[in-house]
Amino acid sequence: MLNGEDSREKANKRLERELAKVTNKNERREVCREIYARFNIPIELSSDVITFRKDVRELSNFVVFCFLFVLENECLGLYFTKKEIEVLSEEKWEQKKIEFPLIFDGMVQIADDQWIGRTSLQTLMKFKDAQLINYDENEQRTFRRVKNGDTEVFKIFINKKNVDEIKQLLESGLYIPDDITLNMPLGSEFEYSNYSMRIDSLPNGKFNIIDGYHRWLSMSQIYNFDRQFDYPMELRIVNYPTEKAEQLIFQKDQKTVMKKADSNTYNQYSSANKIVQRLNQDPASYIQGCIGRNNAIINMQSLVSLVNYFYCRSSKTQDIAFIIETKNKLQSKFNSLIESDTQLLKEKWSEKELFVIMYLFNKDIKPTKELIERLSASIDVHTGLFYQGKTYPRRKIINMLDRAITSDMAVAPNDAAGGIGDV
Repeated sequence: MLNGEDSREKANKRLERELAKVTNKNERREVCREIYARFNIPIELSSDVITFRKDVRELSNFVVFCFLFVLENECLGLYFTKKEIEVLSEEKWEQKKIEFPLIFDGMVQIADDQWIGRTSLQTLMKFKDAQLINYDENEQRTFRRVKNGDTEVFKIFINKKNVDEIKQLLESGLYIPDDITLNMPLGSEFEYSNYSMRIDSLPNGKFNIIDGYHRWLSMSQIYNFDRQFDYPMELRIVNYPTEKAEQLIFQKDQKTVMKKADSNTYNQYSSANKIVQRLNQDPASYIQGCIGRNNAIINMQSLVSLVNYFYCRSSKTQDIAFIIETKNKLQSKFNSLIESDTQLLKEKWSEKELFVIMYLFNKDIKPTKELIERLSASIDVHTGLFYQGKTYPRRKIINMLDRAITSDMAVAPNDAAGGIGDV
């Protein structure tokens, strides 16, 4: 594509907008027929795409091209090279074939209707190319209602941030293999013996993916640009009726989930975590040993979230040079703060105080205890925040403080684009 994955991401968004415009059933049928006539893409596949029963991230670059060719031909040059447009315009869909029976060796039976074994990204993508994996709306999470002007459509709910994070971990070799759960609907013919599973037939010739769809999309995105990429994964095959598939989804959703801030501190690949850990371990740091998850002078969850909020915003945050530079910068500022008042090491810092401190650090202002107290006290209900002769609207600062001191310290990516000074 013209600019690799960036162009694909933009093409995805354009395709979703174009698909949302086609709401009339007759128009949808006509689009599916035209795509079949021109590119030989099965009507079953195009129908799933045009009704949002299949997410566009799952599609190959060629299928995205075909849909845009039919729906909005003039935009192709924004995403594809001239050579690609020339070649793909004449290409035909060839569905990869996988012959039954399917044999899965090394499978362990957990229950009469559940087996677990090992698979790989390449194997799962072969299933994808053969259209062997289906997203069944009755056996997955609820679709999301999306309005586009006067048009309303239902789409598979996707957490794009989650998909992107898994993709990055896979590409860097840091993802811990997790299971993809495929359901053989009732009516499937199979047998199991001696750690080997043989599947002779599936209703409609498809598995239903009932857990792991975000991982599936992450793998699909990588595979679209690198057909040789591989990664080990777990495979769970089940033979559930719809009711039991729904129960599995409910059970997965009831896991004991840590608060967002707590969970984030266990992410060993987070730049903010690495920076805070180094601050807590460096003997030259005045706050060495003062940072912890429970009952510490400085709450680790809060500090990690604030370091991420104020400093880790660029694409270079994973660079070791960035981590070292940011850690040294923060260590110098914390040391300066402690030198101004050593009493700070004798009592816990509130999340509000820590937020104000980090704000001052980020604005390159030499912090003092008096200034911090004045700034904290200046968040007045009526006037807002008064600082250096300027009043910042209460709504802006209170919203930022609310995000900083809530239990999960959650800050949306778009909200992290600017500091208080950008009011």
